[in-house]
Amino acid sequence: MRNENLRAYFDEARILRLYFLELLIALLIIADAFVFIMLSEYMGVFLLLAAAGVTALPGIYIVYNSIRNTLGAVRARVRVGRYPRLEYAGLAGLLLSGILLVLPGFASDAIGILLYILPIRLAVGLLICSRLETPLNETYEHLKLEEYAELSTEAGSPTSELQNNDETLTQERS
Repeated sequence: MRNENLRAYFDEARILRLYFLELLIALLIIADAFVFIMLSEYMGVFLLLAAAGVTALPGIYIVYNSIRNTLGAVRARVRVGRYPRLEYAGLAGLLLSGILLVLPGFASDAIGILLYILPIRLAVGLLICSRLETPLNETYEHLKLEEYAELSTEAGSPTSELQNNDETLTQERS
């Protein structure tokens, strides 16, 4: 078992995917630096830094509200007993969008805004979720158990009803 785990870390395809991810991050940083240099000639460095910092605040607020709404949709799907595949994908896309909006830079903000668009968000989210199948299934099972526990306490579990009846009988005898 341990040798299989070690082989998974030294798998050529996995290492290649990590290098491509690193390359994408490096390209994003280079693109942001290029945009900063080009715009600083027109706007000035201090105004440009202020604009880069301010653009993150509305983006964070919008993404935060969308995440809250999507989490509510996940709970609603679990409540009716359906696996929230698209909701999970939407959450993954929103989280990536939020991360990109928080990073300083205009190129990362532009990509974060593009990821906020629903079809793009779902496509990227489905790609991310395809790698996280087992943890998402476990999360779904946990949410189902949590929902069942909430329903059983709202309806009144048999043990709590017995305790209430015992207390009532004790008070009536006194």
